[in-house]
Amino acid sequence: MTTHLSEIELQEYALHKPDLSTEKALHFASCAHCQAVAVNYQILVNELHQLPKPSFNFDISAAVIVKLQKSKKSYSVPVILACFFSLLLIVVACLAIYTFWGKLCIIITSTTPLVTLFILSTVVLILGFHGATLYNDYQKKLKILGLA
Repeated sequence: MTTHLSEIELQEYALHKPDLSTEKALHFASCAHCQAVAVNYQILVNELHQLPKPSFNFDISAAVIVKLQKSKKSYSVPVILACFFSLLLIVVACLAIYTFWGKLCIIITSTTPLVTLFILSTVVLILGFHGATLYNDYQKKLKILGLA
């Protein structure tokens, strides 16, 4: 065998989990390079086990509760008005569709299929681009907050 053991195999050997094939075991027994790398990994693992366990030197629950108490949010008047008018617009649009549904069906069925397809594809494209823009803005805001 001319190639050395992979890093994963050497790390597993260092962690006392040798699962080597006969060919690889023979190579390991005769290769000074692989043995030296495995010894280095064993030293590294032993040093990592001797490190003190990480711990907080403060009460983490108290710090989290303080943050939660600060995050109570009140909505400003412009936000409430924007939500109200958005909801009102949706209700008016639904009422208009409900009221004129029969006429809309007549218009759709009386036009040629190509025109209907053109109109529907245009609407889908506009909504798709608008959705993509909203998603990009959302991702930018997450990056600003450090959540993405």
